[in-house]
Amino acid sequence: MEIRSYEIFNQAREFFDQINFLMVIISAILLLGLTFIVGADITLRYLFYRPLGWVKEVSEYILVFLGFLVAAWILRMTGMSNGPGVKYVSPRVQSVMNIITSTISTIVVLIITWFSVRVIGSFYQTKLVAPSVLEPPKWILLIPIFLGSLLLTIQLYAEPMHLWTNGKH
Repeated sequence: MEIRSYEIFNQAREFFDQINFLMVIISAILLLGLTFIVGADITLRYLFYRPLGWVKEVSEYILVFLGFLVAAWILRMTGMSNGPGVKYVSPRVQSVMNIITSTISTIVVLIITWFSVRVIGSFYQTKLVAPSVLEPPKWILLIPIFLGSLLLTIQLYAEPMHLWTNGKH
């Protein structure tokens, strides 16, 4: 029985979609947690004059994490768009423009991914901590940026591959 390359690609895409969905679930949990801790901080601050000193810091981390963790999923759901003028060109030209845009975007996000790995490694080796209330190790704070960038790189690479394997080139 012969397995075609597009079948392998589709299986890999389904697996990747499951990872993206897991990131969305994690982001939703983080967002619910953010809502709870900010509400608790407001309540404690104004009713009991006892604010939680760490809430601002944690909420900043969560907001950054949310953007990176869901970026690939958002791209998957909305697709690559080249702007309003694209609808006036032929479908073949649209596909070529999508492939070019996706390729350039993949290179840019791949660079971000590569440098995030290097910075995480450097921060891990030097045991650098964030100068803040919680003083977390800085390398831990960068893992969601790396993970989100990696997932976005894969998604950006998958967009032209999907067009190519489905014969829309």
